[in-house]
Amino acid sequence: MIFQRTHTGREEIHEKRHGLTQSERLVLIMVDGVTTYSDVRKKLPVLRDERFARAFNTLIKKELIVEVFMPVADQSPEAVERSVIDRFLQQDPLDPVTIIIHDVEEELGEARLRTDTISAGVPHPSILPEASLQTATSDATGESFTPPLVQLAMDEHHIALADSLTSELRERHMQGRHQATKPLRRHTKPVTSSRRKEETLQRPTNWPYWSIGIGIAFIAGFVAAKLPF
Repeated sequence: MIFQRTHTGREEIHEKRHGLTQSERLVLIMVDGVTTYSDVRKKLPVLRDERFARAFNTLIKKELIVEVFMPVADQSPEAVERSVIDRFLQQDPLDPVTIIIHDVEEELGEARLRTDTISAGVPHPSILPEASLQTATSDATGESFTPPLVQLAMDEHHIALADSLTSELRERHMQGRHQATKPLRRHTKPVTSSRRKEETLQRPTNWPYWSIGIGIAFIAGFVAAKLPF
C-alpha cells in the first residue's frame, strides 16, 4: 500500500493546525506518495508498532493522508524544504507532548497490570483470619513487624485518645486508694503551762495513810493530856 498527502496534509506541514503529536508528524513527513507502508515503517524504528499504527490511523481519520489506488511507476516523491520540515517537527509549547521512544500508554498499562497482580495476591482485611492479624511476621533480617494491613486499620488519633483516657482513669484510681488508706488525724490543742497549773490545783491530794495515823495519834495524846487523873 502506498499513501500520499492530501491538500490538507500539505497545508498541515506549513501551518500545524491539527495539533499532531511528534510521532504523527514524523509519519506525515515520511509519507511522500511513493514509499510503501512497510518502507515508511522501516524508516521510523524509534516508534513501536502499536504507536506507529495509531499515528497512521489518526492521519487517515483527519484526512491528512490517503491511499494511492493507482500509483504511477515513474512518480517522483513529494519533496519538502528542509527548513519547513525542521519547523514542523519542532516541539512548540502549544503542541501535544508525546514520547517517541517509550509508549506512555503501554507503560501505564503494564504498571496497572503489575499493580493489579500485586493487589490480587493480598487478601482484603475483612477476609483475613483473626490470628494472622494479631501475629507479627518476621522479615529476612529476623526482626518482627506488624502486618501493613493491621497498621492501616489502626487510627493513630483514636490510639492517642485511648491512651490519654487510660492514664487519667489510672491516676484517679490511685488517688482514691491513697485517700482511703490515709489515717485520720485528730487536731489537739497544745496544753499551756497555765492550764497545767489549773489542773494541778483542781486535782485532789492523795495523803498517805501513815500521815493520817500520825494526826489521829497527835489528837489522842492531846486529849489524854487534858483529862484529870
